[in-house]
Amino acid sequence: MIRWTTRYISNGLRACVLGLLFIFGYLSFYSRSGYGQPHSFKPANLTSVKGYAPGTNIVVSVKTGASEAADRIPIQMQTSLRDFQSVFFFSDLEQDLGQYHLYDSLDTIAPSVMENNPDFVFYQKQRELWNATGNVTSLKNEKHPENPSELAAWTLDKYKNVHILEKTWALMPDQDWYIFIDADTYLIWSNVVEWLSTMDPEKKAYLGSEVNTGGVKFAHGGTGIVISKATMYNIAVRDAGIAAGYDSIVHNKCCGDLVLGMALRESGTLLQDAWPAMSGEAPWTMPFGPGTPEYWCRPVMTLHHLSPEGMVEFTAFEDRRENKSVCLLCQ
Repeated sequence: MIRWTTRYISNGLRACVLGLLFIFGYLSFYSRSGYGQPHSFKPANLTSVKGYAPGTNIVVSVKTGASEAADRIPIQMQTSLRDFQSVFFFSDLEQDLGQYHLYDSLDTIAPSVMENNPDFVFYQKQRELWNATGNVTSLKNEKHPENPSELAAWTLDKYKNVHILEKTWALMPDQDWYIFIDADTYLIWSNVVEWLSTMDPEKKAYLGSEVNTGGVKFAHGGTGIVISKATMYNIAVRDAGIAAGYDSIVHNKCCGDLVLGMALRESGTLLQDAWPAMSGEAPWTMPFGPGTPEYWCRPVMTLHHLSPEGMVEFTAFEDRRENKSVCLLCQ
């Protein structure tokens, strides 16, 4: 009788464990947001389902600021973005950094938005200094005129996002995928290319690490934002000029990522959460612990908050990998 009871309990425990594993596996393939499709991922053999060379259909746009660009852009191109063929840089000042051209994200904003707007004092001051000296690095730590605790460049940054989207399409329309990142974002090229090859760019898609503010779900910009051709066409062509419609309300919003999420929602595309594959962590801050099992053994698409030295270090790690055809995982 005792043996029968022990065996019965043992079988029950096995059933419970298997049930929990099934639930965990199910949740691992579905986003936290509760809508959108599961984000499947194949082993990284870099074989395109469409027959084109991997990565040729992907456009990357980098958002930066003129006062930091010289320190970050060349290193980012030599490391994280070295294998991407179509890369554009958007700043708050048009300039050339060696072979890299930086577009002014804000030059189409109406003068009526800039006038008497303290957020644009820095923008005007930076342009004047550049025209006079050709160097704006001295403004790196400039504070906002009405908020001394906040960097002026950071406040100005939130006006860029939707304009960058429109400008990117104008520069290179009708590509399959558009990725928007910051100058401290690291893209895992092989993983990103293989992941995007499993999805249809003709369907609406807005992917990233979810943030929820005031009921609006939007993708965290530094973690990276992925948008399909279908969604880009809708917002940049069908709804052309949508960026200008948001300029007047940006002053009262927390960040450009939120404004972009609002514009995409108005255009008909909701966010699909791609966390933790698109991560806001750096390699050395990844939370591997009992409270964060979501990261373990999952493909890595993006990393964030990498210094130029950190990008060099992580690229060296990628180069040392013996089998580069194996998908890079969090482990």
